[in-house]
Amino acid sequence: MYAAYNNPEPKVLDRLLRAGANPKILDNDGKSVFDYAYKIPNQTILESDVYIKLRRITLATIKHENR
Repeated sequence: MYAAYNNPEPKVLDRLLRAGANPKILDNDGKSVFDYAYKIPNQTILESDVYIKLRRITLATIKHENR
């Protein structure tokens, strides 16, 4: 989550996911890596494939938990 918030480079998030980072984990405030990536005021992140992947994972997780 720290990398998602403090590094505006999509490649960093992509490498972490490919290395096995779990994007479903929440911090103590209930926020996911998607939440932190979204907070970055950087259009490069918001338009990246990895951001879209994180959004899909997050939405799928929310739908699954609300069943």
